[in-house]
This record gives sequence, structure tokens and C-alpha cells, in this order.
Amino acid sequence: MAQRCFKASWSAGYADTAWVFTHSAHKKTPVYHCIDSEQSGHCQNVRANQVDAEVERLLIEALQPDRIDLALAAHEQMNGENRLLERQWALNREKAHYEAERARRQYDAVESEKRLVARSLETLWEEKIREADASNRITRGGMSSRLTPWPPPRERVS
Repeated sequence: MAQRCFKASWSAGYADTAWVFTHSAHKKTPVYHCIDSEQSGHCQNVRANQVDAEVERLLIEALQPDRIDLALAAHEQMNGENRLLERQWALNREKAHYEAERARRQYDAVESEKRLVARSLETLWEEKIREADASNRITRGGMSSRLTPWPPPRERVS
């Protein structure tokens, strides 16, 4: 009988453990066998029907209408927070562009005889341009890393 192996990633220190799903030799009962890579001998065998029944129960419990409503409410809250973040990023970007434009106007307004003032204003202007560029890059990176909207139509869930 072919075996299927599943890697376990438990937080309780079982990262080097694999579970193999097989049928027992004398019965047609599926069994999960633990294979310990450290050969410590502290593994166990579990009848799959017991585990599978519990997984099935938990899945059905999670799909109850009230649980779905909670998940949809959490999703809506997350979308609202994403919209607030998008607005904040837009305001930050707008502020950075405004400051860069203001620095350019100050630089343009300086008379050429006042070279020291012009140099300091040019430095300020370049700094504001870099800040505006950084704000654009951060916004693009921030927007692509957020979760993509998943608005499931209510009819599909019901």
C-alpha cells in the first residue's frame, strides 16, 4: 500500500517528526504512524478515523452561520483598517510632495548673489525630493504587501 507522508510543524518541538498515513496490515483501518527523525522511540500511532472525525467536527463547527458572520465581520473590519491605512499613506505622500515643491519655490525665490543661502535651500530641496521619492516607494511597497480584498458575496457563502 502506498504511503503518504505529512510533515508536522508543531510548536511543541515536533518539527522533526513526520506522520505517515497507511492502512493496517490486517484491517482496512487507516492509521497515522509517527516517524521520529531522532529515533527517540516516543512516537505514537493513531487510528485515522478518530483524528479525521475530530477534524471533520471542527470544520463543520467553523462553517456554522454565526462563525461565518464573525469571519465576514472581521473581514470588513480589516478592509476598513486597510482603507484608513491607504488614506494615511496618501496624506503622507501628499505632504512629502508639498514640502518638496515648497523647497523648490524657496530655492527659486533666492537671488543668485546669495549663494550660501541658495546652497542651503538647494540641499533642503534635494532632501525633500528624496523624502517624497521614499514616500512613493514605501506606499507602493505597503500597498502591495497588504492583504488583497476578499469580498465574498453573501449569496456564495450561504
